[in-house]
Amino acid sequence: MSSNKPYGTLVLIGRFQPLHNAHLEIIKRCTALTDQLVVIAGSANQPRTYKNPFTFDERARMILAASAGLNMRVYVEPNIDTIYNDQAWAVRVQKIVSDAVYNKKGPGDFKIGVIGHKKDESSFYLDMFPQWAFVNVDEIEPLSAVNIRDLFFKYNFNSNFIKNVVPETTYDFLMEFRKTEEFAQIVREREFVEKYKQQYIRLATA
Repeated sequence: MSSNKPYGTLVLIGRFQPLHNAHLEIIKRCTALTDQLVVIAGSANQPRTYKNPFTFDERARMILAASAGLNMRVYVEPNIDTIYNDQAWAVRVQKIVSDAVYNKKGPGDFKIGVIGHKKDESSFYLDMFPQWAFVNVDEIEPLSAVNIRDLFFKYNFNSNFIKNVVPETTYDFLMEFRKTEEFAQIVREREFVEKYKQQYIRLATA
């Protein structure tokens, strides 16, 4: 039986480094609009860095754990970066979504929407799919994964703040991740880069 929700499939694109409460709120809002959400996690297959600390599999686990129990099918798929070739990136997104859509049957099942918030020039990708409807989400809260990483990847951090801005399942994952050598390596990388920048500034202003 076909759903009476306005979209057969919604598409949510991001890096989710890590998944935070604003991401989850968008996912929850999708339940009123569709029975199927395809989440595309970008920058897949990148080496761990301060900017991309979590693998695709780790981010998929965060997303699926936080969205468990919602009245909607949630699929998480990877997409790699394509430097200087946005078209190739967009073609892969369309292929991922096409594979998901054509597994559905029934009137209205093929109506697709891409959901997101156009916050700045980094949201240009939302305009790359004119064949799909655009579902705008107003800014939920001024929350950024960049800010979370900035606070998280240091040995002394405000755990209460982190706990308040990510889903409980993401917080549990992050606390376990802090125990790993991968966490320590990212902190060392960050400290090295910051020390280098400080030295450069001192030399430039000497």
